[in-house]
Amino acid sequence: MYKEPQKKILVVEDELQISEMMQIMLQKNGYNVAVCKNGKEALDLHIKESFPLIITDLNMPSYDGEYLIDELNKREILPVLLAHTVVTDVNKVIELMKKGVYDYILKPSKQQEFLHRVNKAFDYYLLQKFQRSVEKEREIRTEYQLNWSLWQEESINRNLDKKDLLLFDSLRTNFSQGQGFGALVSTLEFIQSLCKLDGDYYKVEKEIMEMVFYNVKALNKIIDLFGEIRKILRDGLVMEDVHIDDFFLLIDDVIQELNQYSSQKNQTIKLFQNGTLNKKHKLKIHKDYIKIVLRELLLNAFKYSHKDSEIIIMTEIVKNNFFISILNKPEIEIPEECSRIIFEPFYRISKFAYDTYPTYDIGLGLTLVDKIVRQHEGRITMFNVKSYLTEDSQVLNSFQIELSLY
Repeated sequence: MYKEPQKKILVVEDELQISEMMQIMLQKNGYNVAVCKNGKEALDLHIKESFPLIITDLNMPSYDGEYLIDELNKREILPVLLAHTVVTDVNKVIELMKKGVYDYILKPSKQQEFLHRVNKAFDYYLLQKFQRSVEKEREIRTEYQLNWSLWQEESINRNLDKKDLLLFDSLRTNFSQGQGFGALVSTLEFIQSLCKLDGDYYKVEKEIMEMVFYNVKALNKIIDLFGEIRKILRDGLVMEDVHIDDFFLLIDDVIQELNQYSSQKNQTIKLFQNGTLNKKHKLKIHKDYIKIVLRELLLNAFKYSHKDSEIIIMTEIVKNNFFISILNKPEIEIPEECSRIIFEPFYRISKFAYDTYPTYDIGLGLTLVDKIVRQHEGRITMFNVKSYLTEDSQVLNSFQIELSLY
């Protein structure tokens, strides 16, 4: 059963009227709120219970907000901090932001602005937890698998019997089920059994011929895709320099294009844009083909995810590399041993065709994605990561693209 994450907040405020008002607003919006009157009381409670988000006033008698912030900085993991202050203290807040304060809320604050900043801060907390989990998973895989030399060695020395079994089983499924080859063969056999000879012509029902036309269209789609992959491999891609800000605009464009498909299962896309990204960084990409990559991965996430779930897009910079991760809660779990073979031609995650999504249901969509990313001198990997969006131990599929920065 889906469980929302526990949205705990600690409010540190010495004025009773203000703290009660904040508590009521937050509780109405699904937050579990605790209130303390000074920094010392708040620190003791946080050590005991651990709050992901703390809203603190700065000017309080005895142990004020600055004391609390200094003490929290001595701990290993800093909660997300919001300073609640008056205009005259804004300069002090800017100084405190160097100590880890995420944002500030001015007094008096309007309800809409207050809740917007709190919700944004809680999303940032979730992003931090995701990043720690993804980084830990990446460290493990980098150590054992994900550097280029190990990956190439793995590709060559992979258990061929197991690979061939999976690949040919997938090929058999692809040629015997779903749209395309298998359906066309079955339709033609059906026509052969039902058609009637009338002089020099055969009579066939309209509905049956429409099935033929549909599958011919699907086969042409496959042929076109073969040609597209061949063109990419033969001619390469012409790249251009794109700033990080422009890349996020590109992501937004793709999200807007796909809104109609996310609504089929009442799914949502949440983009976590790391605020620490250096805006001067550039990527060398082919915009149209990168859009194809993002579109195919997001549509796959829609197809194979649960209803009412969130599709997460995360971005981060590690050294000189830019990572884009697309995470989803899968209906169909991808086994670890298939984390590489899913990019092979004709391997299909599901034996069923999904006509309502404009993807390549014949096992070539992820192959195209892989070829495009390789042309960018990047790589794409799939691994499982623990979800922090819910309280239960759910696992998300993570498709991660790595590109070089300039």
